[in-house]
Amino acid sequence: MTSERLLGDAGGALRAADSAAYLVRPRILRRIINQDRELPGVGWSVPHRKTYIISRERLLQYALAEELGTEPSASLPETVILIAQPDRDELVGTTREALYVQI
Repeated sequence: MTSERLLGDAGGALRAADSAAYLVRPRILRRIINQDRELPGVGWSVPHRKTYIISRERLLQYALAEELGTEPSASLPETVILIAQPDRDELVGTTREALYVQI
């Protein structure tokens, strides 16, 4: 199974378990946290960089729907849980079950 399909399946399973949860690329998650928390400069360590809970209104100030893997017309829940997706290179040879444990 390709890493794209594996991540797509994991994202779908995650949203089936909790419709507020979204897998996002780590760099996007770091950017959202930096902007939301108004962290100074580039290169600073981002706290809690693997998960983040944010309101829909604030999230849409910092990210496009495409970056969240949704359609622009899709409605997001009032509160969104962002989870950093694993690196695609790390997924080579990984099973769906192993990925679910990793997330």
